[in-house]
Amino acid sequence: NIAAEQGATVMSAARGTVAFVGRDIKSFGTLVLVKHDGGIITAYAHLDQVMVKEGDVVEAGSQIATVGTSGKVAAPQLHFEIRKSRQPIDPRRLIA
Repeated sequence: NIAAEQGATVMSAARGTVAFVGRDIKSFGTLVLVKHDGGIITAYAHLDQVMVKEGDVVEAGSQIATVGTSGKVAAPQLHFEIRKSRQPIDPRRLIA
């Protein structure tokens, strides 16, 4: 999880299509899933306001939400995941 200020901008990591917006996983609070080429999905959780809806196409760096405290967290933060074929990928491998 990434500590951040309440209301900080959450941006899409890459171009993709918003596949899910909701609160189905209670511990994550408000969650956005973005589907990318190559079977990659990025997840953004503990959100406050969401600026996208399912089916929207987003570009890398476009705002999709703001950081919040939804779900099981005590302070504002962003939970960020990258998955390929349902397997987690360490984001540091892609950034380094």
